[in-house]
Amino acid sequence: MSAPTTTQRLRAAGRVCLGSQRLAVHLARRLATRAKALYERIRDWLASSSGPSWWLKAGLLMLAFLLLR
Repeated sequence: MSAPTTTQRLRAAGRVCLGSQRLAVHLARRLATRAKALYERIRDWLASSSGPSWWLKAGLLMLAFLLLR
C-alpha cells in the first residue's frame, strides 16, 4: 500500500474543512434560534405585567444576569 499523494492529502483536508464549516454554521443557526426563542419568552413574560410587578420582574432578570455573568 502506497502513501497518499499530496493532492489526495489536500483533497482530504478540504473535505474536513468543509465539514467543520458546515457544522459551525449548523450550530450557530441552532444557537441563534434558541436565543431568539428565549428572548421572545422573556419579552412576553415581562409584557404580561405592569406597574410594580414589571419592575420586580425586570429586577429579577437583572439579578439573574449578574449572577450568571
